[in-house]
Amino acid sequence: MSVGRVYIDGLCYEEAEGRIPVSDRGFLYGDALFETLRSYGGRAFMLERHLDRMLGSCRDFGIRPREGRAEFARAVDELVSQVGPDCYIRICVTRGSGFGPWPRAHPAHGRTVIVARPLKGYPPDLYERGMRLVTGAVPRAHLSPLSEHKTANYLDSVLARREAASEGADEALLLNTEGRVAELSAANLFAVSNGRLITPEVAEGALPGITRALVLELAARLGIPAGEVRLEPGELARAGEIFATNSVLEICPVTELDGAPLSAGAHGPVTARLRAAYREEVDRFCSP
Repeated sequence: MSVGRVYIDGLCYEEAEGRIPVSDRGFLYGDALFETLRSYGGRAFMLERHLDRMLGSCRDFGIRPREGRAEFARAVDELVSQVGPDCYIRICVTRGSGFGPWPRAHPAHGRTVIVARPLKGYPPDLYERGMRLVTGAVPRAHLSPLSEHKTANYLDSVLARREAASEGADEALLLNTEGRVAELSAANLFAVSNGRLITPEVAEGALPGITRALVLELAARLGIPAGEVRLEPGELARAGEIFATNSVLEICPVTELDGAPLSAGAHGPVTARLRAAYREEVDRFCSP
């Protein structure tokens, strides 16, 4: 079985052999940005969109990657070719090394760490029964400038997922500081209400997810009315269908919140149409 490989600042290693210094600011302060995606048939799906988001965040936060877009793409392709056709991929750019938060401590360029591992994926039965959620105790700080970026400041999501696991759930629902729905600990959330597909606005604390954007595009192609809204938690109990999205999960039904059943089960018609359209998109991408 193939093992994971890692790219660090231009060089590739076995994952277990990769090293970064203890002075790295991503390690010290969470001063880093990252993307997670997957490959199908040896190709990284929607890599360009992930790079768009990450490089845009780098500009916003003044992080200067060592690599340009082409170098990132080459590094990902090299790792995938070494690990296997179906991979989990994590791209991380830190500000580099330096103690202290002051500008004089900031290095001239960042550090890049890209990991590729054989894809394990989520268990098939999760898609059959649907996700079980609990409402997390830690709110999403939707007014923070970090909320629209995929940063290494991830402890709130770690705590939420830990809370979900302790209660036997699959994921945690995160509410923003005003008590409205933001997202899940590691996924965006969609609901079908009165025949319309809805998802929380980015301004509500939802990450502008790559899969989230693709689902909205697919809905438009299929003629499914869709939009971004302010979503109260009580509306989830009345929704006809609910599902979660991220780049590794793809599209997964949600069927339970805080022990109470949600929606019409794991096989709602809108969710099924979008899942089929998503897989068609993947198949087109993988076609020679």
